[in-house]
This record gives sequence, structure tokens and C-alpha cells, in this order.
Amino acid sequence: MSTYVVGDIHGNHQGLLNLLSELEFRPGRDRLWCVGDIVNRGPGSVDCIQTIMSLGNLARCVMGNHELLLLACAWGFAETVPDALKPVLTHPDSRSMLSWVRELPFLIHDRRHDVLVVHAGLPPHWRLSHARKQAKRLRNIMISPEGPEFLREAFARSHNAPERLHEELAPLTDGARHDDGPQHNSGAPGCGDNSPYYAVHALTMLRRCGPLGELAVKRDEFDGPGSDEGLEPWFEYPRPGSRAKKTHYVFGHWAALNGVERRYLHGLDTGCVRGGSLTAYEIEADRLHQISCSDMT
Repeated sequence: MSTYVVGDIHGNHQGLLNLLSELEFRPGRDRLWCVGDIVNRGPGSVDCIQTIMSLGNLARCVMGNHELLLLACAWGFAETVPDALKPVLTHPDSRSMLSWVRELPFLIHDRRHDVLVVHAGLPPHWRLSHARKQAKRLRNIMISPEGPEFLREAFARSHNAPERLHEELAPLTDGARHDDGPQHNSGAPGCGDNSPYYAVHALTMLRRCGPLGELAVKRDEFDGPGSDEGLEPWFEYPRPGSRAKKTHYVFGHWAALNGVERRYLHGLDTGCVRGGSLTAYEIEADRLHQISCSDMT
């Protein structure tokens, strides 16, 4: 059995099929994991969802910001509905697809291989145990009756008032880092990095931040790693915890970097829907696979 983690697909279903063919992927034996953003922008969002769903328990996908946008469209509070998402919303199987998306985890941690998969990133002061707790908390919120209202408020903070997000959700600057002991804030909504609004932004939108997870107010996916705010890519900071240095971090969300490949860091968003490549990380072999999508745009 091989496990392949695939980068941002963004509705490029033909690219996904070509990659699986190149990998000689064996349904029923191999595992397919995705870093999120399987939908939107490209024309094949429905086919991408259904192909991944058809693999059953051998497929896993983390929640990306475009999956959250799909849910916001379905729940009626997105400012606009992208044309690429309308086929999902009007499809006869829309209910089952949206239910599947709603239940996606925000993080996958394979302890056997020391691999962590997240869509965007982890605040540098979060220990792995804290990241798992926050991800579990978010998924529980999303599948609860409070899920739609939570997402509505998260969108209001993140998309409509980024300066409010920065001010309300910036973690406390006392230098404390999370461990398995008591938290360093009250835990109330909107209070530092224990806020679920901070967590959902970090796991699905984070690119640059400060050493204590301070968020960038301006966000532009076409920016490279440099920043005029004096912030660094989240993965450039040291991470607390004895296991953190030997954990493989696999993420997407940042096509402008055109992929990142270091010993324990694997950025898989290589812009497949814009004529770039579609990239997969094979966990057991610790290697990348890539196909060109230049003829699919």
C-alpha cells in the first residue's frame, strides 16, 4: 500500500486523473489524501468530489478555504457564488457531497510515519497536541447545528474585517507557548489563539505570521514569501516540542511559492489550475511526484 498526498486540485479533474494514472494508483489498495481546495476555479469540482468519495475509507481530505467557501455558498451567506461551484450546488447528489465536505477534518496526523497534513499552516507556537485539539474542536463545531452560524461569523471576521481579525485574534504576546497544561488565556471566543475563529483562519488561510502567530492583515495569494509587514512564512519559525523537528509537514494553499520541498516540509500547491503542475507526496517513499497541467487550462 502506498499513500499519496495530493496538492490543491481546484476542480482540475483531468489533472487528477492524469496524476493517478502516472502514479499507477491502485483503488482498493493505495490511499489518496488531499491537502484541501479540491473544488472551485476549475470546471470539474463535482467530478473531483465524487472521484475522491468513491475511494471510501482509503481517501481522506482536509478542509481548505475553498471547501469552506462552498459551504458558505450552500448556506446562503457568501457574497458571491463562483460559477465553478454552481454545478455542485445544483447537482442531484448535492446533499451527499455537501455532507461529505462538511465533515472533513481540519488536520490529519499520521503518527506511524510522523506526517501532518494541513491545508494552510500551523501557527509556529502551537505544539502538535494543541493543533490536534483545535482541529478536532473545529470539526465538531462544523458538524453541529451551530456550524453555519460559526462559519458566517468566521467569514465576517476574516473576509470583511481583516483588521478586526488581526486585533481580536492575535495571540497573547507574553511569550508563552501551548503545551499539554493549562491554556494561557481565558478560552472565551475571540480571546487570543484559543479562539475557534483564530484556529479556522490559521488552518485554512495562514501564510505569513509573527513568531507568536500574529496574523497578517493583508493577504495576497500571489505574493511570494517576502512581506512588507515584517512577517515570515509560518514554516520559517522553530516549532516547540521534541517530535516537531522530525515531523513531516504537508500543506497547500500557497501557489505563489510553486511548491516547497525540504527534508521535513512539503508544500504541494504548484498551481495546477493555472497551467502549473499537480504534485503528490508519497509518504512511505518520502518522495514527490508531479505532472504538468500546462495543456489543461
